[in-house]
Amino acid sequence: MYLNYIFDFYGTLAHIRTDEERPYLWEKMSEIYAALGARYTAEELRETFRSLEQKERDKIGTEDAEPDLTKVFALLYAGRQVPCDERQAKMTAITFRAISREALRVYDGVEDLFQELRKRGKRIYLLSNAQTDFTRPEIEMLHLTSYFNGTFLSSEQGCKKPSPIFLKD
Repeated sequence: MYLNYIFDFYGTLAHIRTDEERPYLWEKMSEIYAALGARYTAEELRETFRSLEQKERDKIGTEDAEPDLTKVFALLYAGRQVPCDERQAKMTAITFRAISREALRVYDGVEDLFQELRKRGKRIYLLSNAQTDFTRPEIEMLHLTSYFNGTFLSSEQGCKKPSPIFLKD
């Protein structure tokens, strides 16, 4: 009947549990930044991260703004005059997510559903309010990447669903 099927990711295809307020996360991230020359206390890092995140949200200027947090990770290095290329910022984001993630698993039946949709010639798309450098690796970890004909994440669009801006282009 339908040719295209659109799914959200977290809470629909996969279960995830994270804790970005856990002191252990900020202590470890503080150690990582310090090892790379950007010294912050754990609390200073958390507060600065949240402040920079809000500034990036304000720059976008919409109520449903979704900044790319990898840029925030890079800005934390810049705040300590430490050079940071795209790869380092991306690896910092991936590390942050790995430390904050407590659980991740694909829901039962998802792969069977996708295989059946593919068998019937259907296209599968992912539209999710999510961070690129958190979500794309998690999709890969769950072996779901190859099922999607297209993946659209809010951090790439600069805004969250259900904003009409997210759905344009």
